[in-house]
Amino acid sequence: MSLEETKNRVVKTFNFEKTDRIPVFDIVQNIPFIEHYAGEKINIENGEKVLCKALGKSIDLSAEINPPAEPVVYENNGFQYKTEWWTTWLVKRPFDDVKGLKTFIKRNLHEISESDPESMWTYLGNVSYTGSDESNDVIFKHQQELCGDCMLAICESFPGLDAACHIAGFELFSYLLYEEPALISDWLNALAHHEIDRIHQVADPGLSPVTLVCCDIAYKSGTLLSHDFLKANFFPQLKGICDAWHEHDTKVIFHSDGNLFSVLDDLVETGIDGLNPLEPLEGVDVITEVRNRYPDLVLAGGIDAHQLLVNGTKEQVSDEVKRLIDNIGSGGGLFIGSTIEMHPGCRAENLIAMVETTRSYGVS
Repeated sequence: MSLEETKNRVVKTFNFEKTDRIPVFDIVQNIPFIEHYAGEKINIENGEKVLCKALGKSIDLSAEINPPAEPVVYENNGFQYKTEWWTTWLVKRPFDDVKGLKTFIKRNLHEISESDPESMWTYLGNVSYTGSDESNDVIFKHQQELCGDCMLAICESFPGLDAACHIAGFELFSYLLYEEPALISDWLNALAHHEIDRIHQVADPGLSPVTLVCCDIAYKSGTLLSHDFLKANFFPQLKGICDAWHEHDTKVIFHSDGNLFSVLDDLVETGIDGLNPLEPLEGVDVITEVRNRYPDLVLAGGIDAHQLLVNGTKEQVSDEVKRLIDNIGSGGGLFIGSTIEMHPGCRAENLIAMVETTRSYGVS
């Protein structure tokens, strides 16, 4: 096996062409799984190396390399953040009312216009994609080399809505949306336009022809914001982001948790190439239903990380992998993976069963 063979498998999957087997797509944060495939213990010091080693032996396509970090609380531009192992949380904002948020946004609009076009605006503020002073392509090449046969998606995008809701907090965001919808629209457009400019700076299909665009717009019952709002303030921006990546021959997987059925037509019209993670809904075979409605949409995920991978048996996991491959995998366009990520709550033996069953049963 080689990285070129993996890339060939991934590209053929996006093109609905015959492959040697069904590929696995996932983000890995489960320590026993990592140590099983890496063959060594992981810690803060060796985290990047060991995580990448495990990816190279288990996963075909991964969206990001986020190695474990020392627990720390820090501040950036008045915001307080807490980093702990895999994750960073925004724990305190420099405003606590609509007036303060409004003042922040007006200042932030100027900051966005003056920021480095290769930097990102996320809930962490204005940061480099890698969090390093080194260029994106240098870091990407370094991590891709460490990952061996696992192909990495390049510099994923976060539309303006994702950054804005996290920066503001959903409650204050909603209040200001009611009071001054035009200001919210200006903010979202500025963030999205900056992201489009960034894409033209960093996209490089020679490094990777796949990216992930992330924004959680839904929960179990439907979208978090109204359809009218999303049509005015999200889908056009998402289309601009997809168009920008497509200009550089890069495929786009859109990631959102929750029930997306009411907006799937809108999402497909933006030009997304794939959808992840296809979170389970009670009484609905989500991934099969989406495939039936949108046969040309690549699907990535489908293995329940809320219940099955947490509480099920490895036999049940294997059976579900086989069912998905039998039902929707024969014509291509399918990546098997978890419906969130390989998080710490998943049983390692279940994650291993998911990977190994896909590799053996998913052979063409």
